[in-house]
Amino acid sequence: MIFQGTEEKDAKSLALEFDKLGTEANAFTERDNTCFYVKVLKKYALAAIDLLAQMLSYPAFREKDVEKEKRIVIEEYKSYMDNPEQRVHDMGLKAIWGDHPLTYSPLGRIEDLIEANPDRLRSFWMENYTSDNLLITIAGDIDERDVENVISQYPLTKRKSNTNKSFSPPDVDPELVCEDDDTEVTHIVLVGPGISYSEPYLYPASALTVILSNSMGARLFQKIREERGLAYSLYSYLLTFKDTGAFASYVGTGSDSNEEVLRIILDEYKALCNEAITDDELERAKAHLSSGLILGTEGTFGRMEYLAKSFYSYGRVIPIEEMLAKIQEITSKDIKEVSCRLFNNELGIAVLGRDGRKIGERLWRVLKSYLKS
Repeated sequence: MIFQGTEEKDAKSLALEFDKLGTEANAFTERDNTCFYVKVLKKYALAAIDLLAQMLSYPAFREKDVEKEKRIVIEEYKSYMDNPEQRVHDMGLKAIWGDHPLTYSPLGRIEDLIEANPDRLRSFWMENYTSDNLLITIAGDIDERDVENVISQYPLTKRKSNTNKSFSPPDVDPELVCEDDDTEVTHIVLVGPGISYSEPYLYPASALTVILSNSMGARLFQKIREERGLAYSLYSYLLTFKDTGAFASYVGTGSDSNEEVLRIILDEYKALCNEAITDDELERAKAHLSSGLILGTEGTFGRMEYLAKSFYSYGRVIPIEEMLAKIQEITSKDIKEVSCRLFNNELGIAVLGRDGRKIGERLWRVLKSYLKS
């Protein structure tokens, strides 16, 4: 709705103004933040920033625009529901955190979309789009003072929040979450508590995803895909937030091989807790993380995201050289310690697919048996 115009400009007028500047303008929402951004040539940068600040400071929330946008977002929601691999990850968070808001898809719930109206949207904007919630990040050849001169004239940088929000981290209560869906592939997420982004184990946990799944030589990639041909898609990932986190492994496999796949994953979890990884595995993981960090910040958009996330998470911009040094400091002992922390008795499981409920019950019994052994 922010892109649907201000009191003085409708959506088409805004779009044409951005087009005149040759600007890429867009936004995205994650579980704990929303980013509005422009990508533009240097000579148009201040004009694009000015236009973005106008848009965020004076949104109109016209009823006809709200109704139109609701239809668009509801179609987006339907597209999300048609994507089982996307849905199963939200189910995975519910498998450890229940109905905590952090488990909700950024798209929202369909009932909230249907009930959206100008007053509710304006109220949300007034409460959340305030100066104390605002972080402005710029990557490019531009003077900071010029940017301050542009944005300081807008209320977005002056309006404080009237509410003191405090959120409790989710309680961990592992369970089975499963649904039937008419898919050729059974989608499985094995998930447990992770770590927050402020903990020292962040880097070893990131290396662990590479050792497990996220490289061609990774353990699960080799044993599940290359040696047995049981799955095409599999990966592990780490979700980190201010005071909590999650570690998950995903696999899409056939209904006749899901138990075997789960046992392979659990066996690797146990091995990582009990045995030291090889020096070769550790060096490959470090190289993978270092390359991803450097390549991910080569462009201005990647650099902007890095700066924003760094300051958002730590209150300062961490130099890339410092992060590279922390990666090189990871030891095999760190990997073993973080594995024992992550792969304990607090594992939940999400299953989505044809006969998803029946398969889920079977996998839940396998998981429970493993945790007792």
